[in-house]
This record gives sequence, C-alpha cells and structure tokens, in this order.
Amino acid sequence: MKELRFSVLGPLHASCEGVGVALGSTHERTILALLLLREGEQVSVEQMIDVVWGGAAPSNARHAVQTYIYRLRRSLSAVGAHRVVSSVGGGYGLPLDRHQFDLREFKVKVREAERFSSAGQPATAMTCIDQALDLWTGVPLAGTGTGLQGWRTALGEMRLGALEQRLSLALDLGQHIERTAELAVLVEEHPLHERFCELFVIALYRSNRQAEALEVYRRTCRRLREELGLAPGARLQELHQRILTADPALHDGQSQGVGTRAGVGAGAGPGARAPEAGHGEGSGELTLFYEAFGELRQAVAHISEQVARLTCLVTATVGGADFRSEPVAPGSGEVVPRAAAAESSSSGLSRVG
Repeated sequence: MKELRFSVLGPLHASCEGVGVALGSTHERTILALLLLREGEQVSVEQMIDVVWGGAAPSNARHAVQTYIYRLRRSLSAVGAHRVVSSVGGGYGLPLDRHQFDLREFKVKVREAERFSSAGQPATAMTCIDQALDLWTGVPLAGTGTGLQGWRTALGEMRLGALEQRLSLALDLGQHIERTAELAVLVEEHPLHERFCELFVIALYRSNRQAEALEVYRRTCRRLREELGLAPGARLQELHQRILTADPALHDGQSQGVGTRAGVGAGAGPGARAPEAGHGEGSGELTLFYEAFGELRQAVAHISEQVARLTCLVTATVGGADFRSEPVAPGSGEVVPRAAAAESSSSGLSRVG
C-alpha cells in the first residue's frame, strides 16, 4: 500500500507521493475529515449524516453517504492508494498506521516539547514546539462543512495552547524584547485570554516598560469585568501585585516559574480564578487596593512631571524671576504680582461694602 499524507491543520488536503488527491464536493471532504479526526475509529453512517446535514438530512441521506464513500475510495485509488477507507460494522474507518497525518505529528511534537521543558531543556523544547506550529497552513479544516465547526474550534484552541507554550519558553530563554510585538498582536486578537496577557505583562516588565505592563493588566481586568463579570485569575492578580512591589524575582523566570506554564502562583491551574471583591478572605479588596495604589503612583508621577514642565516654562518666560509665592488670578491661570492682586481684592471688597 502506498503511503498517503493527510492534512487538516489548514485546508483539507490529501496526497500520495507528492500527487494531490481530488477530494470532490464539500460533503465528500467533510466525510473524509471526520474519518481522519476519529483517527481510525469506526464512524457510523448516522454520525456522518448528522455532521453533513445536521437536522435537515434528506430522505436518501444513507444512500448519499454510501455514494460519497464510493467516490472517495475511487479518488484515492486513482493515485494508487487502494483499500484506505475500510467498512467497519455499520460504518467506516480510516486507519492511519501506515500514513502521515499532520494532526498526529502536531500532538507528538507538543508532547516532546513538554517533556524537554520539564527536563530543564527549554532550547530543545522550543525547537519541538516550532516544528509543531510549522505544520499549520491556515484555518483548520478549511473547505469542509459547518458540521465540523466544533472540531475546528477545538483545533484552534490547540494551536493557541502551542503558541502559549512557545512564548513561555521564549521568556525562559530571555527573549522578552523580541517577543513583545507578537504578544501585543495575540492580546489584541484574544483580549480575554489571560495567559497571553500574563506573558505580555512579563515581557513588558522585563523590557523596563512597567507603566505599559500595568496598563495592559488594567485593560484586561476591565474587559473581563465588562464582558464576563469576572475578576482576573489568581496567577494574573499575583503577577500584578509582584510588579507593584517591584519583586526582583520577576526578572528570573526560570527560577521562579513566571515564564513557564506553571505560572506565577503555586498550584494555580490555568482556569483558576480569584474570588470577586467582598468574597474569599478579602482577596478581592486586596487586589483593588493594589490596583488603586498603582494608579495613584502613576498619577503622582504624571503630576510631578507637569509641575516640572510648568516651572521651566514660567522661569523661561519671566527671565528667571521667582513667582512661586505669587498668587494666581482667579479663573485665568496666570501668575500676577502681589500688588496687583491686593488692589484687585480691595476693589472687590469696596464694591461689596
């Protein structure tokens, strides 16, 4: 039997020794994709009908499925690949033992990356995860029907997980400056993905961009609150607090785990979430306090900068005279001599009397 190569991490594609297979209509492609995704397991005719037509199957749906299987086998035989789709019980199967399948290769490379990362070999792990992501060629399962939308979403989530893993390894390898642009795009595309936000905040902080890191955190908190009614997860909250206290360990991701999948908080799972304000031993109030404190520090720094600019402007305008103790004309924002201010005040009192 000749070796085939099947791809679902992008447009559905099949080839045999470099020769493409004509996959026919959308319905035929959908059935092939379903057989591939089940990786050799039996798929019943009823399951195929449900995926192809949903609740609007025609009366001859069973016969139509049999026709699509016949056409699929004929297309594969045309490139020398015979007996690829087998009849199993009341359905069909496509064993992949002798064939190449990009989704299976992707899973293997991701597992290898996790194994090397756990063994303290981030550079080798990075090579594996890069190879896994290189298998993607576009929107998964493109060219198939809407009945596979659930699978399409699941595959997209798998890709995001691999991207998260690669960026985490990159931070462990000290690539925070090089990865900020990529993280900025991912956070913009997935604003509610807390792990991307966490990695972006870490990358900015390590690049000496603390104010921007805090702004990314606040923006994510605001969107979580407005769109989902949730507070940020425990890991993201703890990272925020460590930035506010200038924790020096944040610059050493490998020893503290902030750049790895283990995250900031010990024992905090990827779905862990902090209690809302007013619940859970006051952790919500503490988070609000830290956030308010950080905003206050930024406000004070901004005011100090504006005062310094104004002092320089006044000094340059009046030739160095010290007007800091002079009053300000009401409503005008202009500094005036004390004599003029006193005269204006006396005049005002006379009119009142």
